[in-house]
Amino acid sequence: MLKNYALFESLEESKKLGSLFVNSLKSQGINAFIWDFSGKIVMHGMTFVVAIILARLLEPSDFGLIAMVMVLFAMAGIFSDIGLSEALVQRKRVLAIHYSSVFYFNIFMASLLSIVSFSFAYLIADFYNNQDLIVLIQVISISFILQSLNSVHIAQFRKNLNFKALTKITFIASLLGGALGVSLAFQGLGVWSLVVQQLSTALIMNLLIWKTSTWRPHLVFSFKALTQLWNFGFRIFLSALLDKVFSRLDIIIIAKLFPPAMLGFSKS
Repeated sequence: MLKNYALFESLEESKKLGSLFVNSLKSQGINAFIWDFSGKIVMHGMTFVVAIILARLLEPSDFGLIAMVMVLFAMAGIFSDIGLSEALVQRKRVLAIHYSSVFYFNIFMASLLSIVSFSFAYLIADFYNNQDLIVLIQVISISFILQSLNSVHIAQFRKNLNFKALTKITFIASLLGGALGVSLAFQGLGVWSLVVQQLSTALIMNLLIWKTSTWRPHLVFSFKALTQLWNFGFRIFLSALLDKVFSRLDIIIIAKLFPPAMLGFSKS
């Protein structure tokens, strides 16, 4: 009798603990959704305000030039990660070797993309028939490396539903980068104010993420760990690639057929 009573008490205690865990998880999910949703609204609003100010200070051709470069970088940037960061978020059991392997793989791919884009800057400029793009492409090529330095950290923030920290970091980086871009536009730097805005935002975001996150890569790497993430990551990669190609193809066509100012009018 006493044994049955003890078993009943144990089951009741387990139910209570399970209920507390579910309620805690729901609370974390709702909190994460609120921070993510409100952060996106604030970010879009701030981006809109900065874009209006820059549109008053810069020429349409400046926006056209940066759009011609960024559309190619956005498409090429998919290859720096091939969906492995998303796989880290999706996988239930993630070990330290998974995080470190993805981190070093992303660094390698980003470095390779930076070298390729720097080397092919002349060919890209010839394709667009605009030699002003050469230096722009070579400078912006460093953005691949900047983005790869925080991809694993961002995946950890998302996996842990820590959208509060991620939203704050993104907001601060975008605000400071936007302010720097506007100040340079006031000084007449033209398209380079947009370049500095892009790179400074990425750099500031890296500094804030590395300061906020406690995770640091270990000196380990495993191809086996990458293959365990590959099946899901590759599907994400293909989906993102198709999305980028079909959503940005019009920019490439306009940039090829018309002067940068025409593209700038459609994007500014």
